[in-house]
Amino acid sequence: MQIDNGLLLHQFSSLLSNVLIQLVVLISLGDILTGMSVAFKCRELDSTRGLNGVIKHMCVIVLILIVYPYMRLLNLEAYANIFVGFYIISYLISILENLTKLGAPVPAFVKRYLSKVHKHLSDGGNADEINRFNKTEHGVEQSVSNPNNKSN
Repeated sequence: MQIDNGLLLHQFSSLLSNVLIQLVVLISLGDILTGMSVAFKCRELDSTRGLNGVIKHMCVIVLILIVYPYMRLLNLEAYANIFVGFYIISYLISILENLTKLGAPVPAFVKRYLSKVHKHLSDGGNADEINRFNKTEHGVEQSVSNPNNKSN
């Protein structure tokens, strides 16, 4: 398969208006800021560690900015969105952990839900696991009467 350079250039230029790309960049910056705030609060500021964190975040963003347009050109936009979504969720979990360390109240069910989604995306789980969690109230299973299930 040969990729047309004009189409590829169009895909790269459309990244500026892509909401998922904007979101992952902003959330990445939020993760950097909250991580630095935690380090400042705990008096563990370390330029080497901070620089390594920024470099890792930049590498992820550059990877996304390079891979996403190619995936869209290959008609793999759903996979491209899942790819970006995985990083968004990972960064959100990190931000929540940082906010918890800073003393901000974060509801437990939010942390559990994001952890389950993260596990689902990283383990290649099926959508039923997430749907089951969505049907629960704050992560606590509710009993539902099922005529086919003799245990109810």
